[in-house]
Amino acid sequence: DLAVINEKGLVGKTVTSSNQNSKVLLINDQTSSVPVKNLSDKSYSIVRGTANGKYLISAFIKDETLPKVGDLLVTSGNAKIFPRDILVGKVILVQDDYYLALTYVDFNNLDYVQVIKSK
Repeated sequence: DLAVINEKGLVGKTVTSSNQNSKVLLINDQTSSVPVKNLSDKSYSIVRGTANGKYLISAFIKDETLPKVGDLLVTSGNAKIFPRDILVGKVILVQDDYYLALTYVDFNNLDYVQVIKSK
């Protein structure tokens, strides 16, 4: 698995590859999960895509430290697939035990991507 990015942030990860093309699991897919770090307070959590593909929802929040609306999320580097500090999304809603974020990548306007390897 390799990380897939564009100029705005994290797109997803490769699931199969050949010389000519790759199949990518997008981060807004409900079967995708990404370890993230909140840039504001350095807390860690895991986000997943939602059924409608519009948002990311927290699946695990370390130490139950909820973010604030407007906080920026980046890759934590903990998954060994995604290099650290790639933009993932912005928190738009915080509830008692979960939060929602919007991705930085516009998946309806995805022209060019880059496949990168984590160090």
